[in-house]
Amino acid sequence: MPEHEYLSVTTSELITCIDLANPERRNALNDSLLEQLIGALTTAATSSRVVILGAQSTAGVWCAGFDVASLPTDGSMPDPATSAFTRALATLRELAIPVIAVVDGGAWGGGCNLALACDLIVATHEASFAITPAKLGVAYDSAGVADFLSTLPVNVAREMFFTAEPVTAGRLERLGVVNALCDSPGSAREAALALARTIARRAPLSLTSIKAEIAAQTSPEVCDHEALLRMREQAWASSDFREGRAAFNERRSPNFRGE
Repeated sequence: MPEHEYLSVTTSELITCIDLANPERRNALNDSLLEQLIGALTTAATSSRVVILGAQSTAGVWCAGFDVASLPTDGSMPDPATSAFTRALATLRELAIPVIAVVDGGAWGGGCNLALACDLIVATHEASFAITPAKLGVAYDSAGVADFLSTLPVNVAREMFFTAEPVTAGRLERLGVVNALCDSPGSAREAALALARTIARRAPLSLTSIKAEIAAQTSPEVCDHEALLRMREQAWASSDFREGRAAFNERRSPNFRGE
C-alpha cells in the first residue's frame, strides 16, 4: 500500500499541507486513512512549523465523517485506547505545532470533530458543520465533547449535538469559531497559506508552549468518568444504535425507542 494512499501531502516553507484524498468515499474516515493521517501529522511536527489540513472535496462534502461501516455491530463500545479515530484526534490536539483546517463543503460527524480539533479554521461560504451521534443512537466520548466545548459557545455545542443539524460556516464565523470566511476553495487555501506563513515566522518554542497552555486551560473539569463511561457503553449496546445504523444504510429516518 502506498504510504499515503488516502492522503496528499506536500511540504514547503516550513508548512506541511495534508489533504484527505478518498473522494470516492467522500473522505470517510476509515482506519487506514486515519493511521496515515497520524503518521503524516507526526512527521510534519519534526520538519515543519505549521500544518494545513484540507481535503479533496467532492459533491459538496469535505469529510463525510467516520466510516459507519467500521462501527461495531455487537453492542460493544469502541475502545478509545485502540480506536484510530480517537488517536488521530489526540494527535491533532497534542501536536507541538499549530494546525489550520481548510474546509469547503460539509464537515459531518467525525469530520466536524476533525476540523474543530484543529487550532484554527478557514472555510468557504459553502462549508457547513454537523455532529451527528444522535442520528445514529450512539454516545460521544468526553474528549470529543471537550473539543466542541473548547471551541464553541456552550449553547451552540448543545444545539449541534441535540439536533444533529448542520451549522453554516457563516454563523460560526460570526461566533468567532471560523477565523476566515472565503468565497472559493482557492481563496480559502490562499488565506490559510498566508496565515501559516505568518505563524511560521514566529518563535517555535513559544508557539509550542502557548498551544500546550491553551489545551490545558480548556480541558474539561474533573467529573465522574466512570458514570460517563457506563452511559456511553449503554448507548453503544442499545437497540437504538442498531436501528440508527440500519436506518443509515437504508437511507430512511430512524425510529428510536430509548432502549
